[in-house]
Amino acid sequence: MGLFYGWYIVGVAFLGFFVNAGITLYAFGVLIKPMSEELDWPRSAMVGAGTLAAVAGAVVSPWIGRLIDRYGTRTVMAVSATLAGASLLPLSWVQSLGQFYLLYGAANGLARPGMGGLSGPTAVANWFIRKRGRAMGFVAAGVSVGGIVFVPLTQWVIEAWGWRAAWTVLAMATWGLLVLPAWVFLRRRPEDMGLLPDGGPRGAGGKEQGAIPWALQIEESNWEARAALRTRAFWLVLVAWALGSMGSSSLFLLQTSSYADRGLTPAAAAMVTSVFAFTTLWVKLPWGIFAERLHVRLCCVAYFVLSVVGAVAQVMVHDVPTALVAAVLYGVPAGGTVQLSSQVWADYFGRQSLGAIRGYTMLFQVSSQAGGPLFATGVFDFTGSYNLAFGVFAVTFLAAALLMALAVPPKLASRQVPRVAPA
Repeated sequence: MGLFYGWYIVGVAFLGFFVNAGITLYAFGVLIKPMSEELDWPRSAMVGAGTLAAVAGAVVSPWIGRLIDRYGTRTVMAVSATLAGASLLPLSWVQSLGQFYLLYGAANGLARPGMGGLSGPTAVANWFIRKRGRAMGFVAAGVSVGGIVFVPLTQWVIEAWGWRAAWTVLAMATWGLLVLPAWVFLRRRPEDMGLLPDGGPRGAGGKEQGAIPWALQIEESNWEARAALRTRAFWLVLVAWALGSMGSSSLFLLQTSSYADRGLTPAAAAMVTSVFAFTTLWVKLPWGIFAERLHVRLCCVAYFVLSVVGAVAQVMVHDVPTALVAAVLYGVPAGGTVQLSSQVWADYFGRQSLGAIRGYTMLFQVSSQAGGPLFATGVFDFTGSYNLAFGVFAVTFLAAALLMALAVPPKLASRQVPRVAPA
């Protein structure tokens, strides 16, 4: 049809984030309150299952990353989505915390990296270089659309049939939306199909056809994973995103219950969360374009500074209007979370060992993503409010901005070539 096949890869990666984030972030956030009230579980205990899921996913991420580098994402994503749905369906019958931890914490956690968080961005980064920013922006839009769809859907199912029915719906959505598209469309790299990144021509500058691959006209330093781990930039970026992930995961996950605790009705809280998701959706592509025009490091610094403002705004919420303002203020930076945290590793270290490199980073970043909500709910159980936790996250966002400002990309002189102008 004349469409570069990489955009089919983007579409499947979009679905991966749509399902993964829509369920594990947004839908789970809606389910926390009714489940904890009916089963008499502390919120921190429920979020603890999310922590276990994140740790389980982090532990297998380096292994999953190496599988992706070697074989591609097709089988990894299809199998992971099948296992994820199989772990969600029995949650409709759960009666004890032990069962919840086993199913949602361990089983679902093991499936998450391969279902979207690691496989989708790695696949897209392998298919795009010049247009990587906008491609990642489209993929990241799956997170926002997931919130737009799954928050009201989950709330509606809970009100109509209860939270147990909601888990059944979420399991069916995982199977129906992701397994078949992943198996049919995903491919490892453009070179495997006789194509080149970005859909570029095989010849350039009057040379014979195929003499100068398009990818070689673009500045791309392809680092081995072990060499990348020995650079100062790797650890600065890793710690920055680990600190930032503590706050971003908490604000994503807990905002619906936080709004309800501040006097909003469950329907109003879900509506405000949907506004937040709409805001993040509309800023995805601009973040991607900025990351093509500016260096991704500068975009990350801006992202963390704006996140400080968004975290402080959450503390000021006391009614629907202030909640809407806070949702928009945090929605603007939050829209760049997935896109920037994925693109930064590809832009710094290239495509060659990206799966392994991202697997190592997720070992730390996902653990901090899990620790943030656990800390916030612990503060809530002790104080009855998220205010102190959100204030701490404002500080961690600021520290992350400072670290990113120091994270100058490393040089790999033998691999670097001149960069072409952005498309």
